[in-house]
Amino acid sequence: MTNALRHARPGVGPAAVDPLVLRLVAYGGLLRVEVMDAGLTIEAPRVRADPACLLTEGGRGLAIVSELSGGNWGYRTHERRPGRTVWCEIPAGPPSPEDSLPDTSDPRTRPRVG
Repeated sequence: MTNALRHARPGVGPAAVDPLVLRLVAYGGLLRVEVMDAGLTIEAPRVRADPACLLTEGGRGLAIVSELSGGNWGYRTHERRPGRTVWCEIPAGPPSPEDSLPDTSDPRTRPRVG
């Protein structure tokens, strides 16, 4: 999402509001994550093999995506409109009862932040 926000040039397209779409699909033990934008960028997304400095705030997003997905990621351009979709597939087994999230609907039982 950060790459799409930084590089997709929202507000440039015909509607002057180019949406970003995050799509999550679970199937066959995988979670497919897709980020769609309407940007005008034509070059391929690239993974920095060796970031200049490990303390920099940017430049590692696709490297993280590649590592989490075991290299199972890619992109495609949109045929009839500007933009592209960057996707990855991450192994995701079925949830077990031990993996359930805490109930945060009751303010008295919400985890404290800060």
